[in-house]
Amino acid sequence: MAETVNTNFVQQLSDPAVLEGVAQSLISDWVWLFVAGVAVLLFRELIQEFAAGLGVYFSRQWAVDEIVYLNGRQARIARIGLVETVFYMGDRGLDQGGGTVMKVRNTALRNITCEKILSNHAPPYLPKGGEGGVMQVELVDKPKRGRPRTKK
Repeated sequence: MAETVNTNFVQQLSDPAVLEGVAQSLISDWVWLFVAGVAVLLFRELIQEFAAGLGVYFSRQWAVDEIVYLNGRQARIARIGLVETVFYMGDRGLDQGGGTVMKVRNTALRNITCEKILSNHAPPYLPKGGEGGVMQVELVDKPKRGRPRTKK
């Protein structure tokens, strides 16, 4: 006698052995993808900090022992690392030996206003807005284009 094939899909899935086999195959196929996604999310911050650290560490823009202004406060760069940069803040002035230490993650440096005094700039201070008083304006004749004409 020939065995009949059960073609009803609902009846096939109602069998606990079939459901268990389907679940095991789905879990084994997708669990590695889930674990990889969790690992990427966990190490994302580490990768961002490392990339920012490389940018600051190999940048020629800042140097150790350089005096800068962080959000208006005078500071000296003590150490530039791959993860964080250390500043000595001059609360009482850096020359007086007082102050605090501030460690800033390199990823957070983009949120800080960091200013540096230019050594080759003539004025020691650039006035803001109306601080310098009235600005003197001179009118200068603009030379005409082309060769100057000679009178004969």
